[in-house]
Amino acid sequence: MNGKAVEVALPPGAGDASVFGEPRKGKPHSFHVAFPPEVLRPGDNRGKELIKRSEV
Repeated sequence: MNGKAVEVALPPGAGDASVFGEPRKGKPHSFHVAFPPEVLRPGDNRGKELIKRSEV
């Protein structure tokens, strides 16, 4: 966010079936990213570099 990166190691997935048509065979997973409020700025808080990567 705003030039700061966070790397998270994800657990192993549930296999190809969860991706190819059988999402119920997937494994739920979530994580939280804590950050100090001063990294937020008025307006858009998504990094422009992240937007470009996701559009490719």
